[in-house]
Amino acid sequence: MNLLCLIEYYEQQVFRIKELEAENTRLRAEVEGLREDKERLDWMDQQKEEEYLLVQLMEDDMGTCFSVTAIGGGAYKETIRAAIDAAMKEQP
Repeated sequence: MNLLCLIEYYEQQVFRIKELEAENTRLRAEVEGLREDKERLDWMDQQKEEEYLLVQLMEDDMGTCFSVTAIGGGAYKETIRAAIDAAMKEQP
């Protein structure tokens, strides 16, 4: 291998390392967002059985917003993940 080939190989590797570092940064940010989502869902799952959460989706000219309210009562409560999964399956 001559010197020019080694230099070209080195430059390719440096470029690839920079690509991988950028991908790593993007994935770390995504993982952090997923951790935050997990904490939110875990909090909802851990609410007392004598309470249930009312989750509302509202849309108007200003956009979409959500409301989560704890309501006293003895309603049956499955996990929030199961409720989300069921709602997703029901969508056309």
